[in-house]
Amino acid sequence: MNEPALVLVALNAFAAVLVLLGALAGVLRLLTTLFPPTRAPATVAPLQAPTPASDATIDAATLAAVQAAVARAYPGGRVTHVAPADEA
Repeated sequence: MNEPALVLVALNAFAAVLVLLGALAGVLRLLTTLFPPTRAPATVAPLQAPTPASDATIDAATLAAVQAAVARAYPGGRVTHVAPADEA
């Protein structure tokens, strides 16, 4: 094969990929228009900041998740304080 033909084949392949990606984008847009995403109901109540009159605590599952995330990101790391975002 000579070089000009190889360049034309490459350009045709590139154009075909662009056309296919454009068609897939159109199909995805059509599907998201027809079937909009729905919000899943929250299964866990959000953390609430402690009030001066009460001693609100963070539940054990949240603490375990924070400790697992710290252990994975920083092996040997230790969690010393966990507070809701409003209090930190």
